[in-house]
Amino acid sequence: MAGNNFESLFRSLRIHSNDNEDLRNIFDAVVAIYSQWEHQYNDRELQQICLSRMKDISQIYRHHLRFTQLRIDFADRFTQWAYMYLFMMRHVHIVHYALDVTVQERLMYVNPSGLPPAVCMIGGGPGSDILGLCVFLRKHGFTATLTGQVDVLDKCIGWNWSWETLQPLLPNNYRYGIPRVSYRQFDYTVNELSLTNQNIVSGAYIVTMIKSLSPVAAWLRTVQQSYRWSYRSDGRLRETIDKWHSVFSILKHMTAGAFLLYIDNQTGPQREILMETVRCFKFKVIFDRVLHNVRMPTEIFSPEARRLMNMMNFRPCTTAGTNEVILLRKLSM
Repeated sequence: MAGNNFESLFRSLRIHSNDNEDLRNIFDAVVAIYSQWEHQYNDRELQQICLSRMKDISQIYRHHLRFTQLRIDFADRFTQWAYMYLFMMRHVHIVHYALDVTVQERLMYVNPSGLPPAVCMIGGGPGSDILGLCVFLRKHGFTATLTGQVDVLDKCIGWNWSWETLQPLLPNNYRYGIPRVSYRQFDYTVNELSLTNQNIVSGAYIVTMIKSLSPVAAWLRTVQQSYRWSYRSDGRLRETIDKWHSVFSILKHMTAGAFLLYIDNQTGPQREILMETVRCFKFKVIFDRVLHNVRMPTEIFSPEARRLMNMMNFRPCTTAGTNEVILLRKLSM
């Protein structure tokens, strides 16, 4: 059922909305959160707190993601805002850009009258995946409900603060088009999903793993004998995962016909983690592509956003680097 419903979304290609305008409106909502804080905090103190969080999170994401001892408190609202300011829009943009590529290459087609999909985000943070999906759907004609049920499985359910704060500041198309987003506790170091999370995954039309396997890879490196080494056909060493982990459980409980959208950095063993898991089940690879240095258009920054950027002297990341995009569909056993 999930596959049939979601497949009906993709039928006819028509451009209906300006994605740059949608991206601008989303980032303006991030700016509006800071504007609200300006009425609650001393200006200088607020600026210093936010700059401190931005520097910390920038170091984590640019250099030290794999070092678990350098993790910071993502339940802290200023840290969450720093992430939204620096990296969320790049994340939103790469999701809708990747889906756009599949449409342009006639691999998927959008039917605006199709049923809105139930979505499960693995490690969804502030809701970046669902915003990227909705920018894509609106561009191709969806004007009413953009999604059905939305669930986020994340180790830090404190991220729900960011969504609950951001959502009322979004344009009506997004405020009314996205139902309540539910955050559920999920720990990728636990092998099996809880019964609740099993039901969420099995009920999803699309599961997203956007930048969520990097911490899994970091954790597996700390687990003794979780890797073995072998040689690729080109003679290079490759890491092979020996340990059953939560990614197996996610793919195991996906319903036949459901889709999995994976986007992650090309560096590191993330792809191997996914594809070795995929080989244990029946999946069809619909799209497998490397996207190089996808750049987010700077036109998305409004005058108000540019004012804040100049005041902070710290600019959002607009280039996504080199990412692998894989779209899979689970087949019947």
